[in-house]
This record gives sequence, C-alpha cells and structure tokens, in this order.
Amino acid sequence: FNFLNHLIIVLDVMGIFVASMGSVIITRYLIEQVKKLPVTSNDYPCHFLAWMLGLAMGFSSLNGVSLTSIPVLDATIGSSLGTFFVLIQRKYSEKANIAKLR
Repeated sequence: FNFLNHLIIVLDVMGIFVASMGSVIITRYLIEQVKKLPVTSNDYPCHFLAWMLGLAMGFSSLNGVSLTSIPVLDATIGSSLGTFFVLIQRKYSEKANIAKLR
C-alpha cells in the first residue's frame, strides 16, 4: 500500500473541485466589474454548468486527455472559459431580445 500515491490522487481531486469553483467565482466577478453585467438568479444554472465543464476537463486530464498536463490548471481554464462564454452569450442574446421588442 503506497500511501503517497493515494494522497496525491486525493489532493488532485480536491484541487480540481476547489480550483474550478474558484475560477467560476473570479471570472464572474471580473465580468461583473468590466462589463457591468449584474448577477441574476438566472445565472446560477450557468455557473453550475461552467463548474461541471471545469470538473470534466480536470478529470479528463487525470485520465490522460490533457490541455496542459496539470489537472488543476485544466479545470481552472475550463470553468473560466465556460463562465465567460455562457455569460457573454447571455448578454448578447438579451440585447437582441431588447432590439426585437422595439
């Protein structure tokens, strides 16, 4: 029983969960500050979806399909990009709906 091998796996999994959620929070904060896009209750499923994307990228990196060969970094990149693209897309679709109503 190699304790250090199992400890590395547990720490990788914990890092993937924490880093991907932290990336969603930081990206959301930066979008709110730069684009002046307020948080609404409709955004929560988008945040969850972006977090799941980050988790999927992190766990796929653990299994060998990797972007950077660092699972925590892959999870961070995935959830950050997911948050950015989903929320920016929402902003443009809201603008299109407002223009359509006029």
